[in-house]
Amino acid sequence: MTDATMSSINVRIPKAEKELAVAKLRNSGMDLPTAINIFIKQVIRQEKFPVEIYTEYRFPNEVYHRLDEATANRKNAKYLTVEECFGSWDEVISEVENGEI
Repeated sequence: MTDATMSSINVRIPKAEKELAVAKLRNSGMDLPTAINIFIKQVIRQEKFPVEIYTEYRFPNEVYHRLDEATANRKNAKYLTVEECFGSWDEVISEVENGEI
């Protein structure tokens, strides 16, 4: 691609996080711009967020399975929408805390 067809983005993140990411990527032989370009290309190719997001709180696998059902193969899905899967995130948390999932 020529520079005329390219676009740039500016992202603000904490300096320490950037430095850590740069160091980790360098250890695997990659630089930050390349990693970001790969991420964007995977969003386009996969038509979804291409990485799993980890949080301090991890729901049981059944929660993720039901959400996948709600958003994946709609022809065979048990749940057609996330709303059919769960009424709200509060409901999900309640079901998990009550041992229903």
